[in-house]
Amino acid sequence: MKQMYSIFLVMMMISFSWGQKKYSVPNKTHTHLFYVQHSQGINTFVYDVNVKNNAIVKDNPVLVKRINYEERGKIEDLNGPQKKLAYGIKSFNQINDSRFNFTIAAYKNQNFVLIQNESGYSVETIVNHKKIRLDKMFIQLKDSNIPLGFKVNYVLFYGTEIATGKSIVEKLILKD
Repeated sequence: MKQMYSIFLVMMMISFSWGQKKYSVPNKTHTHLFYVQHSQGINTFVYDVNVKNNAIVKDNPVLVKRINYEERGKIEDLNGPQKKLAYGIKSFNQINDSRFNFTIAAYKNQNFVLIQNESGYSVETIVNHKKIRLDKMFIQLKDSNIPLGFKVNYVLFYGTEIATGKSIVEKLILKD
């Protein structure tokens, strides 16, 4: 019986690992802020600070690119729908020379703050009443029969909790 149970456990672990998608982690650069991945593909959307002469470019502080892993990691600009409906920067306003508020097209109610300090650049956001220095987001999409009719089930925010300095993952469940 013990041997049968062990075989069953091994088979379950193998089938579970084969069923998971492999997501690549983009290279971090000195301008890297965070990245976004989703459950319907392996490509990654990377957010970088737009800097010129060690200053944030005020009229376009955040640049967004797509890493197309289906084409050997080719870096591409966002297409129209990606920019306007999902991953593009929807709005931003300057707080001061080193801080900018912005939102992402698909999440108009989620505010992000771009910050420049002595150690570089980062983005902070608040999820479930916790202030997070953001590293990545993972979007779990619902299955849809409508072409381009993507609905979000939830978003996972990965980063560092500002209050504690500890790694954190916060889940934001979106309502229809």
